[in-house]
Amino acid sequence: MIKQLWSTPLYNSTMEDKYRDDFINHILYNFDVKLPPSDFGKNNILGEETEAVQTFKNCVVLPAFDAFLNESLNKSIKDWASYKIHSWITGTGRDYSINYHNHRGSQISAVFYLLCEEISSGGLITFTDPRQNSNRGYDERFEPWFDHFSIMPKSGDIVVFPSFLYHFVSSYQGNIRLAMPVDLFLHNNF
Repeated sequence: MIKQLWSTPLYNSTMEDKYRDDFINHILYNFDVKLPPSDFGKNNILGEETEAVQTFKNCVVLPAFDAFLNESLNKSIKDWASYKIHSWITGTGRDYSINYHNHRGSQISAVFYLLCEEISSGGLITFTDPRQNSNRGYDERFEPWFDHFSIMPKSGDIVVFPSFLYHFVSSYQGNIRLAMPVDLFLHNNF
């Protein structure tokens, strides 16, 4: 009998256009998408108290995290004493890419693809095997054990994953793309 060990959950879904459209309008009206608020800045887009932001957070973001927690652990955000989320907009223009990284410090991360101009323009998000150096000593016949997993995002896509999962984004060649990464920090408050 084969037992698959150390599986890594990844949740892929789509958001409703009505929530996405209002949120995109808010982003385009309130931010310079040529210089978007980054994860290193103090801006936390979902921390704003505007109706468009709070609706998107409560109707799209939190339900996506809950779906991931429910399907992977049979849990909900409410199973923790408190939570915090941090969100930002990634680079939006031609030749934008993101190097190999993870989201250290948070427990769960997600990317909400608000607007992808065209899927043939690149911007593939690729996740790598979290078992660092596990392929050492194996020849190419074992490659399926260590394959990367890639997604070509479309407008409205949601990808949720454990924050420890390393990933990168290939160069995007379109004119505009709005993607919002979100980190979820779950606290027990002992």
